[in-house]
Amino acid sequence: MSKTETYRAVLAEGLKSLVLEMLSMMAMVEVACTGSKEIETFSVTGPATGLMVMVGEYRTIVALCMPEPLLRGFIAGITGNDPDTLAKQDLRDGIGEMVSMICGGIKTKLTGADIELLPPMTILGSGYNAEWNTDQKAISPSP
Repeated sequence: MSKTETYRAVLAEGLKSLVLEMLSMMAMVEVACTGSKEIETFSVTGPATGLMVMVGEYRTIVALCMPEPLLRGFIAGITGNDPDTLAKQDLRDGIGEMVSMICGGIKTKLTGADIELLPPMTILGSGYNAEWNTDQKAISPSP
């Protein structure tokens, strides 16, 4: 297996395992992932999205997208707060922290790789579609 193929395998497995671990252990929500697929265009539509760019030896964008009520439930599970009392800033901070934990975990799994994580970006709202063309196919976990 080439170094790039190893990276892609670690990334796919890391996304799957870290998302499941984070949501089940921290937010006490039972979730499952049935697989993953390669996609031609990286696209996010929200309404709540956390993005993080990983640069260096390997480059990728990791995005976590979910409906706002689901995000409120996850953050409430993590913080112990009532989902209805969470402010927009809590939601931005929460989804940014969630994608940061996922990317930090992936970076840890890629031992020896020269990778830097850029600060997370968050998008809240609806009526947008962000797309990126990539030089490689993207990996999308299937819920």
